[in-house]
Amino acid sequence: MREIGADQIAPRHAERELSAGIRAYEEGKYTIATARLQSALSSDLMFTRDKVAAHKYLAFIHCASGRPQQCRSEFRQAFALDPDFELSRAEAGHPVWGPIYQAVREETHRSQNR
Repeated sequence: MREIGADQIAPRHAERELSAGIRAYEEGKYTIATARLQSALSSDLMFTRDKVAAHKYLAFIHCASGRPQQCRSEFRQAFALDPDFELSRAEAGHPVWGPIYQAVREETHRSQNR
């Protein structure tokens, strides 16, 4: 929806909050982004992929802000929603959150294979 601008007319509060949160993240406004992303999750996003996206961006914010435990927690929540959750190659290669993502991914896959 964001790619074609439909997020501006999204009928549901949750989806508008997600879009606003991602936009604030992209602008480096992490405090606003965090509030909007959490609001989107609290407002019951309709699609799993949107919930995963909200957790992903919250993880990025926590990692970039020096909060690795919260970052790890957000990645865990994303994997709980979608065990096949993947970052893009560029995202996974990020020096701050890439290693945390990889560790949580391996942990998740190990626990699934037990």
